[in-house]
Amino acid sequence: MKCVNCKSKNTRVTCTDQQSSRTVRYCRCLDCKTKFKTEEQVVKYEVRKGHTNAKLNVAKVKEIRANKRKLSTKGLAIEYDVEISTISAIRARKTWKNVD
Repeated sequence: MKCVNCKSKNTRVTCTDQQSSRTVRYCRCLDCKTKFKTEEQVVKYEVRKGHTNAKLNVAKVKEIRANKRKLSTKGLAIEYDVEISTISAIRARKTWKNVD
C-alpha cells in the first residue's frame, strides 16, 4: 500500500477489522508517521455466457462465412444489420476466431 501523504510504499498494517461485508485496515507510514485506513468490500456480479442482446451469434457468423447466396460485403452488412467492417473482420477471421 502507498501512504496517502508521502506516497511511500514503506507502510504497515497495524490492525484489521472485519465489519459485515467489508474489511477495514488501519495502517501507518514508517517514513512520515501518517496514520490512514483502507476499506475493502466484496462486490458480486453475474457473468453471463453469450450476449442476449447481440446482433450476431455463432449460427449467423457461420452463415456469413459460408455466404451461400453470394452476397457482397455490403449486402451481408445490410442483411445482418452490422457495419461493413464487422463483416470484413469476420471473413478475415480477425473476430469470432473460435467459430469455424
